[in-house]
Amino acid sequence: MFTKSVIYFVLELVFSIFFLFSAILKCDYVFMQLGPKTEDVKKPVIPLLLLSRFILGTIAATYYVLVSVYMWIKDKIIPKGIPI
Repeated sequence: MFTKSVIYFVLELVFSIFFLFSAILKCDYVFMQLGPKTEDVKKPVIPLLLLSRFILGTIAATYYVLVSVYMWIKDKIIPKGIPI
């Protein structure tokens, strides 16, 4: 039975060989071609929107860290099998 690492290695090898031959043959076909850019970076940035996204991201990151710290402390203080 193949493991995931063997399958990933084989897939990476196949893609590497494909890209190598496409570079050698100078063909225009690219296997993973990027589409056109949809966002327009020339528009001005709205400061209030930027600040609100920054604050929302900070709150989400703080919550993500605090929940893991809380669970770790709870695991250290309260014995296993006893509900809070």
